[in-house]
Amino acid sequence: MPGWDGIVDAVRGNSWVPEGMSAWEMGVDEDVTAKADEDYNGRTADPLGLAKAEVTFIFITPRRWPNRDSWATAKRAEGEWKDVRAYDADSLELWLDQTPAAHARITAMLGRKPDSAADLESAWNDWAARTIPKAG
Repeated sequence: MPGWDGIVDAVRGNSWVPEGMSAWEMGVDEDVTAKADEDYNGRTADPLGLAKAEVTFIFITPRRWPNRDSWATAKRAEGEWKDVRAYDADSLELWLDQTPAAHARITAMLGRKPDSAADLESAWNDWAARTIPKAG
């Protein structure tokens, strides 16, 4: 689909999602570098109304991408965007390990039961379904 795959405006960032505006592109292509280059070049030429100097460009793939860090460093050096980041399967695994609530939510969204964890809504619903209030 045309357009950005995601846009985030974070009041407070963390080690994964930067503070401020970030624009995300995702690719599942086998040649990750070619897809990342294609998305980066396309969005650099036409950022679809975003001010590149104020936005972090992020490319993400569920595949392993051994040269993700060198790719991001090279693109960052071009100075087109506020910052450039790249995440791959290993990055995503580390992110989920460090963020149990997100891990539980994403796992549930995928139709799986997370081990020993639940998001707040699921925990509440499970607890509420097991309780029967006394009649007044």
